[in-house]
Amino acid sequence: WAFAEMNSNNFQPYVSEILENVLDSQSSDGSFDGGDFQVTAYAILGLTAQGTAIEERSAAVGYLLDKASADGGWGYPTYGEYSEVNSEVITAIAGMRDFKSHRVSRVLLHYTQ
Repeated sequence: WAFAEMNSNNFQPYVSEILENVLDSQSSDGSFDGGDFQVTAYAILGLTAQGTAIEERSAAVGYLLDKASADGGWGYPTYGEYSEVNSEVITAIAGMRDFKSHRVSRVLLHYTQ
């Protein structure tokens, strides 16, 4: 996505190829990389920066919201809730200003209080 920020058409073929590869790697449950929360958050961030793929981003956000722990965080089985992952997921969700959801609002409110 950094190529797109350079505002040069020279990089557009690379941006298109990267976008296609990211979208092709999305699982049917909306996640990326086998359900990895961190990778899914980064995929959302990249797709949001590109301004495309609203359905795919929405599916990924839905996956993350469905997998949040009882207290609203994300983690890994061996570590439990993990603040680095939480911050990346929240950043990705917050960046989706075009995604209107009561569930998203609740998560963001939880982390801003």
